[in-house]
Amino acid sequence: MLRRRSNGSSTITRKHDKLLAAFEGISMSVATARSPQHIWASPYRLENNSILIVGRGPTFDFNSITLIERFYLEVVVVNSFINNPLTQLYGITAIFDYTGFRYSSIFHYTPGIVRLLVNTLQNSLPLPIKACHVVNLPPILTSVANIVFGLLSKKIKSRITFHPSNDGYKSLHAVLNPELIPEEFGGNIKQSKMIDLSEKIEELELQLMDRFKFGYVKSQERREAFRLNPPINAHKAVEENEENVNVSSTNNGE
Repeated sequence: MLRRRSNGSSTITRKHDKLLAAFEGISMSVATARSPQHIWASPYRLENNSILIVGRGPTFDFNSITLIERFYLEVVVVNSFINNPLTQLYGITAIFDYTGFRYSSIFHYTPGIVRLLVNTLQNSLPLPIKACHVVNLPPILTSVANIVFGLLSKKIKSRITFHPSNDGYKSLHAVLNPELIPEEFGGNIKQSKMIDLSEKIEELELQLMDRFKFGYVKSQERREAFRLNPPINAHKAVEENEENVNVSSTNNGE
């Protein structure tokens, strides 16, 4: 099995190939991709030098964006971190906050989505996950969490912590320095200093598409087709063409 790390292209592309089938056919506007504002990063590294990422699941309206589209945005963002050598080495620490989760959203967590989530956590992330902290998990999601947790490897399980919702984040502070986490979790970092990772989602998507130039010959045609028609930027191009046509038609009418 090829596991070169000199440039990372072989290993990274194999992981991308596994996700390709799930993402083929999706399309979203730039406005839709940016609207959830659900992936944020701290401006400061943690004491173990990992990047702190905060994911806010309940901010989604699944009538305007699907769970698989949300997952695509997360993959785009996470893959952008491999450009930083320090992050390649020290990885990511994540906090997933489920405050305000809508009960109706539970029906979007289909077996296929759960399986994709498990496979990605174990096999398809380009960076090491140092720790994953789940906070404010509603009871209705406990069954889904138990299914996912049961399918994970022992190594991944050891890095996931479910924190109680009624302890004022004391258990979270026991493992993460409050000085280095957002104020919404009892920390000292103001929301205004947090970095909205979806703000440059177009640019990040193009970075991901560049990596589709490499990989196995048998999947090259599929990867190239996907690279040339990325869900966000391809949708943007169509919108711009439609606007140009409308402007041209209006001018002709004058």
